[in-house]
Amino acid sequence: MASILFKNVVQRNWGARKGSSSRSLSKTFSHYKVLSFDLQTKAFIDDDIKNAIKKVLPDFLTRYQMKAFRSQLDDAVRIISKTDYPESFVPLFQYFISNLKDFNTLIAANNPPDFLSDVVFNFFQTLNMVTKEQLRRRTHNTKDMFYNYYAQILAEFSKIWTTFNSSFKTILENVVKSNNENNLKRFMRLVRFYDKIVINLLLCGFDELHLE
Repeated sequence: MASILFKNVVQRNWGARKGSSSRSLSKTFSHYKVLSFDLQTKAFIDDDIKNAIKKVLPDFLTRYQMKAFRSQLDDAVRIISKTDYPESFVPLFQYFISNLKDFNTLIAANNPPDFLSDVVFNFFQTLNMVTKEQLRRRTHNTKDMFYNYYAQILAEFSKIWTTFNSSFKTILENVVKSNNENNLKRFMRLVRFYDKIVINLLLCGFDELHLE
């Protein structure tokens, strides 16, 4: 329940600023301390609170993997990423890079991560969601900054994508042998995530080249 409330507050108030009227929103959220309001303005989240939320969200993504809770966190991340990622949401970028490097370290040690585990699956689901949002809304990024973030994520992710593709047959055979329909569905979704992440990153890059 708390995660749903948190997501709803972010969804309705993250991009809002004083000056637009919304009496109903003010009444609904006025008792939450994270919000400032008066009856003539729309409720909004203070910048200090925004920064605090962005700082702890990546830690929440690491700690909480339960589907119901994680879906609300992902929605909140998606909403915030529309306006803040990457330059104003550096902790999320660091979360992506850190995990990608950890996965690649395991791969280099010939001990690849369990691609179907909750931790790995949820991570790439979030990465796919954010890269998709970037493809739609990237006008707030400067070119130099965009290339910096884009190149780092693509460099790390491409290693994982290559490893996954080279091991595709073996992983699929193991999934089929497990006779677990949920694992098979998760595997197919993961395949789509990986392909979409690569496509989103490449299309972002191509679009940026066209703007030069």
